[in-house]
Amino acid sequence: MEYLIDKNVRKWDKTPLAAKIFNRLILTSSYQPLSMVLQHNSIDWDATGLWLKYNPYESPTSKTLLKNLSHRNKSTTHVGSPK
Repeated sequence: MEYLIDKNVRKWDKTPLAAKIFNRLILTSSYQPLSMVLQHNSIDWDATGLWLKYNPYESPTSKTLLKNLSHRNKSTTHVGSPK
């Protein structure tokens, strides 16, 4: 079987390499709880997306909203971190 690479090799290889790095990260011990959740497909991605986009404030930009968004991002990325 022949593969034709008609793009810049760095750009062509980016997606498979990113997937490999992501898999290696998820399989580390600190992300083991998240890995189990992903394997069982128990995350409601629609609700998660709505929660991340939700703005409880009237202004589309504010320091309070920035703090709130920062807290949400930290909450989602530090799921498996020890307290």
